[in-house]
Amino acid sequence: MRLLDMDVGLSMGRREPTRTSVRAAAISATEILVQRAALDLDIAPEEFDALAPNIMVTATGERLPYLQLSDALPNGSGFCRHLLGDSTIPVSVLIKSILDETNEWPRREFAVEAHRRSCGSSCYRCLQRYNNRNFHGLLDWRLGLAYLRAIADPSYEAGFDGDYGCFEVSDWVASAMDLAEQTKTFIPGNTVAHAKGRPDIPTFSLDNSRGRWGVVVHPLWDARKLFDRVGLDRTHIAIDSFELARRPLHVLQRARAAVR
Repeated sequence: MRLLDMDVGLSMGRREPTRTSVRAAAISATEILVQRAALDLDIAPEEFDALAPNIMVTATGERLPYLQLSDALPNGSGFCRHLLGDSTIPVSVLIKSILDETNEWPRREFAVEAHRRSCGSSCYRCLQRYNNRNFHGLLDWRLGLAYLRAIADPSYEAGFDGDYGCFEVSDWVASAMDLAEQTKTFIPGNTVAHAKGRPDIPTFSLDNSRGRWGVVVHPLWDARKLFDRVGLDRTHIAIDSFELARRPLHVLQRARAAVR
């Protein structure tokens, strides 16, 4: 899983485009935490500041994803203290509830069929609000839940192994197939297929000659490991579904240049 594959710190203007989706997942996960904590504490989400995700290095040298939120007031209003391990709403319990309790927010609202059909990433019925408008282009409730689950459960693979049983990836295959079909708009005459032995992973030719192929992958998958497992060669390039959905022309141009 690509939990650490994101640009952090003061790297504006120098961000690697292929890492944007992981950063978006971490930002979305933080936003979900903020809104659920505010709901449980009966306060406005604006009482918290959702800080930029980071990478923490432990004393043993291990690198871990680091989601941060703080009290909005300069001297601290004390709300973050309620999320400590020995408090009434420890963050570990909060995350478990977010992921698994179907009768609580966010699962209750996110699972409404009308919402799932109409909301491909985020909207004002789920994660978007006026105060996080600068991040609307990055917010994605499915990615946020997947990032949180990957933090909580090290064995979670977000469908990498072909298991899409978890709520947040249950409709990923259909979405990925639709994105692959949409590439015909930008590459007339191209072919849409799937990876050998993995009908859940769509592929599409990057030109009419069918000599170069794009492979639609989940943003949190390790593409190199996937290619080794499935047996894809250098004529294939991974294109994550987050990028393909938001800036297809840019992504396809970059993919064509990469497999020349």
